[in-house]
Order: sequence, then C-alpha cells, then structure tokens
Amino acid sequence: MLSRGLLVRLSVLAGVVAGWLVGAVTGGIDPDRLTALHNAAWLGMPMLHQPQLGSSVMLGVLPAVAVITAQNVGYVKAIGRVTGRDLDGCVGDALIAGGLATALSGAGGGAGLVPLGENVGVLATSRVYSTAAYVAAAAGAICLAFSPKVTALVATVPTGVIGGMSLVLFGTVVMIGVRVWQDNHVDLADPLTMMVAGAAIVAGAGNVTIDVAGMRLGGIVWGSLLIVLGHPLLRTLRTMRSGPSANRPAN
Repeated sequence: MLSRGLLVRLSVLAGVVAGWLVGAVTGGIDPDRLTALHNAAWLGMPMLHQPQLGSSVMLGVLPAVAVITAQNVGYVKAIGRVTGRDLDGCVGDALIAGGLATALSGAGGGAGLVPLGENVGVLATSRVYSTAAYVAAAAGAICLAFSPKVTALVATVPTGVIGGMSLVLFGTVVMIGVRVWQDNHVDLADPLTMMVAGAAIVAGAGNVTIDVAGMRLGGIVWGSLLIVLGHPLLRTLRTMRSGPSANRPAN
C-alpha cells in the first residue's frame, strides 16, 4: 500500500520473503525441512505415477465435477470484475482448459486441477493482467519442478507465513465476490441468500474441512457444493410453499 513500481507488483512475494527471513532468524523453520533441503539434488525428475482406474473412486469423485464447474465459472467472473472486462464468453474455454489440464496431470498420476483463489488474489493485488506473463510463469513453474532443491526450499517456508499470505489472498477473493454480488444486484438481505452464502463463505475462506464416508472435503469443495445444490433446492422448496411471488425481488 505504501510502495510503488516493481515492489507493488511483487508485494505478496516480498511479504513471504520477509516472513521467511524472520522465521529463519527466530528459529521458526522446521529443522527436518532444512535437512531435506541440504540433501536434495539440484536436478531430478518429478515423482510420476502410473494412472489407475477404479470404478468406486470414479463414482466418488463424480460429484466434484459440479464443484469444479462452479469454481471455474466463479473465478472467471471474479477475474472479469478485477480486469474490468466481460469474460462470460470465456467460461466454456476455461472449462475445456481445466479438463485438458486435469487429463494431462492424471496421465502422470497427478491430482485433479482446479483454479486457486490465491492466484486470483495475486492478480488483483499485483494488477498484472497480461496473459503472456502468466504463460511465462507457468513455464517457469514447470522448469522448477525438475529441481528437487527448489521444491525443498519452498517447503521450508514457515506455516505461519503461508497462513498470513493465505489470509490476505483469500480475503481479497472474498471481497471480489462481494463486489460481483453488488454489481449484479443480489439481494443480500434475503434470508435464503444470507444463510447459504454465509455458510459457504465461512467454509471456503476458512477452509473448514469435513470427512464424509472416508473422503476429506475441503471448505472450498463442500462450500461450493452447498451453493450449487443447496441454494436451488431451498429456493424451489420456498417457491412451492409460498408461491411464485416468493422469489420476486422487493421494490
């Protein structure tokens, strides 16, 4: 907030480095991770796994498709609001890109890929909107994946520093979402909206994790699922009870 130029663009990274240095001086870095950093090689292949197909796992993951779809759409709208552009026409491209990226990740045994709110927060904070910059960043991240030393170095960042960074970036994303609601004239005084959206915000921003049938669901996952499934269901039930006028906005 008080700087200008390049330091503004790198403010999040600068904050992480500052917290990192404080942790190093005060002994806040895990000694085991420092040992792993010392022993890690400079160059090496990432750990790859042969993909496996399991019908039970596939059925269990299937509901997550609705969540991932909601996340993609929400983040596209958030980026559009940050950049001041109408990106609704890019939603289909974003979904296709996410599917292709997940397929590529899965071919090497990786996890499913979803948009990250932290990245949207970095975009809003740095105000760097160039697509070329993010392509270069992605290429750089791929190259760094071939250095176990760099991976071990990142792992030494103290948990408190990661928490502080997440607090700022997730908070930025939440406020962007509130602005999207305001610009689209969402009635935040509607009890149904207050209940469902409020629970989802706390779950997502606080990353409230729950266990369901042996599956561990993060707050972003089940919070999004609550919005996608819970809001239409409760709105339909309210309409059936009170009539079509229940969903009409107040004058």
